[in-house]
Amino acid sequence: MLFRPMTQQDLSAVESIEMLSSPAGWSRQAFIDELVSLCSRCDLVILDGEIAGFLISRELCAEVEILNLAVHPAFRRHGLGRCLLQFRLDLYEQAGAERVFLEVRIGNDPARRLYEGFGFESAGRRKKYYSDGEDALIMTQTLRPS
Repeated sequence: MLFRPMTQQDLSAVESIEMLSSPAGWSRQAFIDELVSLCSRCDLVILDGEIAGFLISRELCAEVEILNLAVHPAFRRHGLGRCLLQFRLDLYEQAGAERVFLEVRIGNDPARRLYEGFGFESAGRRKKYYSDGEDALIMTQTLRPS
């Protein structure tokens, strides 16, 4: 397993994972916008030479927002999402970040369990947040900067 930053050359593979993972996924332009943002981090997890998943996050001051996390269906249930999230949270913690938040589909039980396993707690709900009308659960976690 290897972690590396995403590049524009990775967009096709990342888009493919996104289409397989989210009913109302991000557009290519949304990924490009995060790639060029100075506040964003776009991480990949590589397994057996293939892009197996990605995590997009953004840091502003001491706050971090997890924007998008997905693992290709062929690589799920092997802990890659957990490893990718741990990798990025460790780096943010070392950089002095204090708080992380995210939105997750209310019906996405596997993702909710993943985040709860990292100590994320429910902090509210965004009604009809997703384009298909599903609510989002707002989750947050406090980090302990080094």
